Amino acid sequence: FSPNLVDELSASDDDLEGERRQPVAVLFADIVGFTMLCENAGPEQVMRLLRQFQQRMEAAIFEHGGTLDKYLGDGVMATFGTPRAGERDAGNALACALAMQRSMVDWNAERRRAGETEIAIGVGIDFGPCVVGDVGAERLEFTVVGDTVNVAARLEEATRALATGIVISEDLAKAVTAAGNHGLLAQFSAPRPFTLRGREGE
Repeated sequence: FSPNLVDELSASDDDLEGERRQPVAVLFADIVGFTMLCENAGPEQVMRLLRQFQQRMEAAIFEHGGTLDKYLGDGVMATFGTPRAGERDAGNALACALAMQRSMVDWNAERRRAGETEIAIGVGIDFGPCVVGDVGAERLEFTVVGDTVNVAARLEEATRALATGIVISEDLAKAVTAAGNHGLLAQFSAPRPFTLRGREGE
């Protein structure tokens, strides 16, 4: 469990079973060009790379009050606003994404000194209604479900087409501004309208 889930479980007589609908910030982070990185690397090197990547992503997520939802091969999914929603969830998610990118700068400095290839990541974040609860039968997994999750995943994919490290939705930006964290948006700009893969709207 992520630290915030441990705190929730230890402070309550109730478990986390049962579904509920609430606003959640969903973040996906993924290594760019992972297949090419692995092409000439042995499995031990790949495992070491993934562990180092996961360690850095975990640290950023937990530092900003997020829940590590799952590992996705060379990527991670995190949520902010689970198990309980709060006013700072959108801002925490965006601050986490910025921290992830700063962590990559430090890691790449280490990799350059070691003569290793630099690593880039793409991060996508959306904010909106999700159903929060357990999925699975014999093996339960606490997670979030909803269109917000799909959009966040597609925004992460869009970092390649837009040639940028972080892509956020308008809903996320509005939530960050509404919470008084508009300073986090200083380095962001609105791109030309584009359609996410598998969706009709822009």
